[in-house]
Amino acid sequence: PLINKAFRTEDSAVWYTFRFYINDLCKQIQNAHQKLNKKERFRVYRGQHNVPKQELDNIITNRGGLISSNGFFSTSKSFIIAEAFCGIRKHEENFCSVIFDITVDANELKHTVFVDIDEYLHRTSDEEEILFNIGTVFQIDDCEKVEKEGFWRIHMHATDECIEDIQHRMEPIKNKLSTININLFLGKLLIDMHHYDKAESYFNMILRNLPEYYHPDQPFIYEYLGDLQMRVKNFNNALEYFQKSYELKQNLYSKDDQNMFMTYNHLGNYYKAIGDLKTAEIYYNKTFNYKNNPINFAITKLNLSTIFVFKKKYSKARQMCLDVQEIFKQLQPIPHADIMACQGILGDIYLKQEQYDIAQDFYLDAFQMGKTYLSIGDPRLIHCICALADLYYKQGKQTLAMDFCKEQLSIHEKYLSNTNHICIARILLKMGDLSNDISYYRKAMEIFNNNMRFDYLSTAKCLMKLAELDPNDESEISRALEIYRIIYPPGHSILIETEKELMKLRKIKRTRQCRVEQNRIEQISLIDDQIYQTEKVE
Repeated sequence: PLINKAFRTEDSAVWYTFRFYINDLCKQIQNAHQKLNKKERFRVYRGQHNVPKQELDNIITNRGGLISSNGFFSTSKSFIIAEAFCGIRKHEENFCSVIFDITVDANELKHTVFVDIDEYLHRTSDEEEILFNIGTVFQIDDCEKVEKEGFWRIHMHATDECIEDIQHRMEPIKNKLSTININLFLGKLLIDMHHYDKAESYFNMILRNLPEYYHPDQPFIYEYLGDLQMRVKNFNNALEYFQKSYELKQNLYSKDDQNMFMTYNHLGNYYKAIGDLKTAEIYYNKTFNYKNNPINFAITKLNLSTIFVFKKKYSKARQMCLDVQEIFKQLQPIPHADIMACQGILGDIYLKQEQYDIAQDFYLDAFQMGKTYLSIGDPRLIHCICALADLYYKQGKQTLAMDFCKEQLSIHEKYLSNTNHICIARILLKMGDLSNDISYYRKAMEIFNNNMRFDYLSTAKCLMKLAELDPNDESEISRALEIYRIIYPPGHSILIETEKELMKLRKIKRTRQCRVEQNRIEQISLIDDQIYQTEKVE
């Protein structure tokens, strides 16, 4: 239980403390599973008394679907033991008691890892524990409420379905991070899993505990924190971290050292994000000094291809993308997410050239790859959804664009336990753009208000759209301007344009107020005249 709390806690110190133990326990379970080679069909049970009602509702509505453990999954061959852990209690509004009734057919399973604790330790105990490894997948067969006992019984069976897909998804990440020490590995993995709060807390904790100022991990921690800030679109903070990393690396490495590659690449990403394409291209070109690494070379060419799209050099951008695809296809395991990015950029190129049918082929291919290799709620998958919706809209298929977004919104709301997930707000924002319906922007804003730290730019854009559709209220533009000042450097064109919009709105408001005041004075004057005329007659 203590280890599983480490998976769920927001306290980065707990993650840091258990990082070696978690790794070792995974390996021990794997080794024990192979040693015992248990090949039989059996049933196990797991009782839980504090299952959130929202989580239970998601399970009930997902009959036939898959569910994965996000920690070590302890079960018992004894129903009585599970019932005791279930802790049958009176009905509570937000929590439920649940017994998971699980069938395991070990003869049919190749990738599901578990260990019979008593058998492994050559002992007999009352608990009769079967322990499953992290990430075990189960299929939900049925759900029934046992009214007499006051708990829900969830029938499931262990399955290998999706485990290979999960392993395929994880393998490229493991390869990318294989050269990183375990202290940094965990934080970078949290970033790649989009747990930004946990990642930031984790890296800041390491910084506080480094034994010396010029510790070799320090520039990489700043680099990862900068990468995190880029992902949430806080560009000013990102630049501060990248500059700190760059200064430290200059003291630790020569300018030709491989460790300088990511710094130049990140700086290129920053300048591209703020629209300074000339400076971005300079930094991307600097990374060509490190061609001996094929992945680095491919990343540079892919980034440069996006610069050429902005510059309308479509032929050059397309050829670069195709070259990069060939590099990625030669790698093992194949980095599907990176190939998906290539497909998306190729779609962008044909969209810009108004070759919509070809663009659609690339966008659909990227979307299908995203569904296969990315988890639901992944920002890259949301990007694919928005790109397809924009394409349909440009083709004059507004109804198809909206229907597609509604379908994706429904899927994300169903399968994400957090109904206020930032990706749901992004889909709602896109639906507002397609329909010009203020209600979608308002729904999106409700989510952005509590999650701005996950996407500053989309929050500001949503505020600007609300201001556009409700010009009587200047508070939205004022808030958007505050956010833009946080994320963009002083004097940026977006800041200037937003300030102009705010000044224009205030001028209109003052003009209206003057007219109202003028009308009020005229009305008073008219009344005074009427009174005067009345008195004169009398």
